[in-house]
Amino acid sequence: DDTTNNTCALLADENCGVLALGFDSGCTAEDSVGFELGPGAASNGQLGQISDTAGADFMTAFECRVKISSIATGYNCFAVGLAGPAISANGGLIDTNGGPMANKAFIGFNILADDGDSMDFCYQGASQTRNDLIAGVHVPVADTFVKLGFIYDPGAVASKRITVYVNNVEQTTHVTATQIAAATFPDAEALTFAMHAKSVTGGAVLEAAIDWWSFAQVIS
Repeated sequence: DDTTNNTCALLADENCGVLALGFDSGCTAEDSVGFELGPGAASNGQLGQISDTAGADFMTAFECRVKISSIATGYNCFAVGLAGPAISANGGLIDTNGGPMANKAFIGFNILADDGDSMDFCYQGASQTRNDLIAGVHVPVADTFVKLGFIYDPGAVASKRITVYVNNVEQTTHVTATQIAAATFPDAEALTFAMHAKSVTGGAVLEAAIDWWSFAQVIS
């Protein structure tokens, strides 16, 4: 990451200290900035997991409130959600086009560089193919906050094990029990909170901000 032309700072013009990941006009192509919860080590950076194994299948909820200053296609990309720990060891969470790094587990929301005015809900197991389960789950508006989240309920019907929400509205497409059991899902993989932004072309100002995030897991 280019530490000269990107920043991670609190925004003075927002209430309650909004955290922003930003680039100035001096950034170059593929400069990125991001953060994760934890010490940055795969061995001890785990926040939780989503598992369908009996005895480890705990109800899990994630939510955040974020915004991005530009939604220009081919310009910038962004991802927020739960990812495999130690993303900093691989140059960040997202790849060149804005999808999760190929070797990282992930479940959450992202904006691809080739589709900047559309946000997707996706997941992938580590070293597996990304599944854009809900392409266009949200149409982002520049510099406008949106609430994003999902709930994993192992006791729900098999067709609705994970429910996705945008601005508190339940989406009609769900993650099924069959999809969770497949190799492409990060089933029982270590996960932690992560948010990342990347300047695809460089030379442009970008600011991705987060107001708050929450994670809960019911361990019985």
